[in-house]
Amino acid sequence: MKLIKKIAAIMFVFMMVFTLSSNVNAEETTGTGKIIINQAVDKAEYKIYKLLTLESYDKKNNIYSYKIDSKWVNFFEQGDIKNTYVATENGYVTKWIGEGTENETRMQEFTKKALEYAKNPANGITETDKKTATGDSVTFDHLGLGYYLVDSSSGALCGLTTTDDQITITEKNEAPTVEKKAKLDSDTQYKNTALYAEISKKIDFQIGFTVTKGVENYVLHDKADDGISIDSNSIKVHVNGVEKSENEYNLDKNPNDGCTFDIDFQNKLNENDKVVVTYTGHLKENAKILDLNNPENTGNVNKSYLTYGHKNKSNESEVIIYAGV
Repeated sequence: MKLIKKIAAIMFVFMMVFTLSSNVNAEETTGTGKIIINQAVDKAEYKIYKLLTLESYDKKNNIYSYKIDSKWVNFFEQGDIKNTYVATENGYVTKWIGEGTENETRMQEFTKKALEYAKNPANGITETDKKTATGDSVTFDHLGLGYYLVDSSSGALCGLTTTDDQITITEKNEAPTVEKKAKLDSDTQYKNTALYAEISKKIDFQIGFTVTKGVENYVLHDKADDGISIDSNSIKVHVNGVEKSENEYNLDKNPNDGCTFDIDFQNKLNENDKVVVTYTGHLKENAKILDLNNPENTGNVNKSYLTYGHKNKSNESEVIIYAGV
């Protein structure tokens, strides 16, 4: 138990130490457990999946009996799982197989496989519970004791409950943020303040963001008001200062989400990558002119945002451009 607590405090660890016996004759498990996620990402969705049920345990001899949940039997019987990560017998997990239970890489490999299995509709897996964060903490309680996989829409987590009543894990996946800027030919640098441009004159746009830890499925969305024309053929994507070819991302010039264009990065980005997207455009004849007497005149807006994880949405960043007078 000390080892389990130690590792759980260090990182999001799943399936730590299996000093188990499928024939243990010991105390019954009648309590309930609780998983608390601290530093949760606001509005992110969290799901838990129960993989193993703790049927009984012998505290004195540190022996536990974990039965595989019926929905997960096929997963544990797969050739790349059984006798590779765990040993099973008669529907029970009997021990962890590997070079050491504190090997982070090995735990991450196992967790990734479990998440992929859970998210494949063909496997018929449904979450035990799910909640959307409304602040910086999420709690799952009244849980049957066992081992749980915890997934976040901002990226993968993995957590566990054992015979302890409660375990706390910390979300280390940060919500990504995006920044939009623009400049005219007369400007020396991009700005995020309002601009005044002549009709049909070129405007340079720039979108930037940094890839955060654990976050997946990045898609960049860009939407321009009707008074702004975007040249979709001018779009360029740079990652860490290197221009990427179009086969390294998917550019949709006519998306069905109401945006001007979308860029799906197809999970080819890595943590801490700095992404910069540039393109050009201009104001059209119907562009709005600054009118201080008209409070409804919001200018010509071009905004960008990211979607990531499982349909999570980042901040919206925009630039406002008025037709020059």
